[in-house]
Order: sequence, then structure tokens, then C-alpha cells
Amino acid sequence: MKAELTTNQKIAKASAILIIASVLGHVLSLGKEILVANYFGITKVMDAFYAAVTIPNMINSMLITVFAAVFIPVFIEHKGKNMDDANELASITGSYLMLIF
Repeated sequence: MKAELTTNQKIAKASAILIIASVLGHVLSLGKEILVANYFGITKVMDAFYAAVTIPNMINSMLITVFAAVFIPVFIEHKGKNMDDANELASITGSYLMLIF
């Protein structure tokens, strides 16, 4: 019989999954950068493009990090009490995120 995880262990597990996904995303992003540099070369146009997308990417990263830090503990707490409430919370939050983005 498998032991029940505590709330902190569940949060740590969810955070570990996010960390792994983030590292994988960065590795894939590095591959994309290599492909773009090979295809387009390193030119002033590419420098302008990267300058233009730096601030939106930074804002996006900050928002996702803050969202994950706030949402995951709240979701896990609700999941421990009532799975239906947790699913409703996730559904409402997902709907609002889709509207925002």
C-alpha cells in the first residue's frame, strides 16, 4: 500500500515537474536559436528582432512564474479537500487565462 503524500510533498512534486518542464523548454529554445542562427545568420535584422521580443518574453516569464507560485499551492490545497472544487478552480483559472492571453 502506497503512503499518502503530505501537502508539502505534493507541492514539491508539482514544483519539480515544473522545473523539469522549464529546463526542457530552455533546451528546446536553445535548439531553436541554433536553427534560426544557421538559417538566417547573425545579422542586424535578427538583433532588432531579439531586441523587440525581449521585453514581452520577460513579462511573459515573470507572469507564468508568479502564476505557478500562487496557483499550484492553492490548487493542491483544494484538491486535498474536494476534487470537484479543485477541478472547478482549474477550469475557471484556465478560462480567465485564455481570455487574457
